[in-house]
Amino acid sequence: MTEQAGPSSNPSNKEEPTGPPPWERKWNDVTQAVGKAVAGAVDVVKNAVGGAQMPWERSWGGSSPAPSKAAPKPPTGAWKPIMETEAKAIKAAQFTPAELKARDIAMNSPENIAEMKGEIARAKDPKIKKILETELAKLQRK
Repeated sequence: MTEQAGPSSNPSNKEEPTGPPPWERKWNDVTQAVGKAVAGAVDVVKNAVGGAQMPWERSWGGSSPAPSKAAPKPPTGAWKPIMETEAKAIKAAQFTPAELKARDIAMNSPENIAEMKGEIARAKDPKIKKILETELAKLQRK
């Protein structure tokens, strides 16, 4: 004999009601509703007071850290020395005419040009090869 499939033949598909049966439930029990409302309000207050902080952010009764002090304001004429120092640094970083001439001689030397040609021959990437060829052409024009 075979069993028939269906909702009536399978006892595990029956839904069990939660809580007391309907005839024993208190439908208009105000104390339950008020108790839930008060518990909810207490939870909200707890979260607002201490729940927004993570445990490592909370004060655990030790000494609290000192409030940070504001950075001191620089004197009113503090930018003038900085600007003078910056101008001196720019001037110091510039090449003198003698240094520029020595650089041009070194760049146009036969050794440097031979080294550039060797790097062009070894370059496999066409982009790099093109850049090196452009630089070699600039050196040979001078």
